[in-house]
Amino acid sequence: HGNGGNGLKHVTTPAIAKAVGWLPANTETLVADTEPGRLQENTGEAKLSDMVGLLAAIGLNAPSTGRWPLRYDFIIHGARNFRNSRAKGREDKTVYDGCNIVAIGDKYLPHTKAILLKHSLRTIRVAGHPTYVLAQPTQFHPESVFVTFDGSFLICACDKIYLAEVLRRKSSMPTDRALPDSLRQWKYIEAGAPFFAIRDTGKNKGAANDPNAYGYSASLGKNRTLLSIVSFSKSPKGLAMAKDYWSTYMTQTAVNKATVTPLDDVATRIEFKGDGEGGMPFMLLMVALGHTINGL
Repeated sequence: HGNGGNGLKHVTTPAIAKAVGWLPANTETLVADTEPGRLQENTGEAKLSDMVGLLAAIGLNAPSTGRWPLRYDFIIHGARNFRNSRAKGREDKTVYDGCNIVAIGDKYLPHTKAILLKHSLRTIRVAGHPTYVLAQPTQFHPESVFVTFDGSFLICACDKIYLAEVLRRKSSMPTDRALPDSLRQWKYIEAGAPFFAIRDTGKNKGAANDPNAYGYSASLGKNRTLLSIVSFSKSPKGLAMAKDYWSTYMTQTAVNKATVTPLDDVATRIEFKGDGEGGMPFMLLMVALGHTINGL
């Protein structure tokens, strides 16, 4: 299987591994910001190592609230069923079914609940849990936003069915798991990484840059100096397409240049400097993981 003895429990903490187990088994993309932090606006000017964790926060906003001022211990993002939006004027936006699992310290829970309750349109019940509805689809904004609290966790979802699955799995002991350790992607996640991501498209469509791509892994080194991405493609032109995708913007000045090297017939490694410019690598990785650049 190529996991080299690695796997979810080998690369992160027991608490994060447990939270990943709550994601539905057919989740396609997993993103994890594994270190405590504070959610802030993405200015697009920060260095890559400071920006990349924001990919785990995709979905943690609503039209009426903007980015939420969250303090967290870690954030997990899971997503599946990526598809084009039909919202008016937003044909370029990808929507998906998924959620964010945010571990919030007890100290910050009351303040966080108060902020979100203030902006709630109404309260419903999902899998027995009181749930705030912070947004509902309109012709201009295609996503719903549902938020519930379970213990010290905030769970925010854009799809009610996905949220219900997460809540049911959290209260049970599921034997299956999203993105199992048998996937080769786990081999390339550094143990203790402050950020990591995995995508496995399975038999679904490929990635935006390569219709034969079937997966990605990404992790930020523990010393935060290098972001390493590995792409997997069944195409004999996989290396060329990876080079084209990750390096096409290199004609610009003052950019964080990618180093692209083949690992074997299907895997290609892409490396960016963690202290380099973050904007373009951040957007390229966001699209590779299934989202569009206006997803945040």
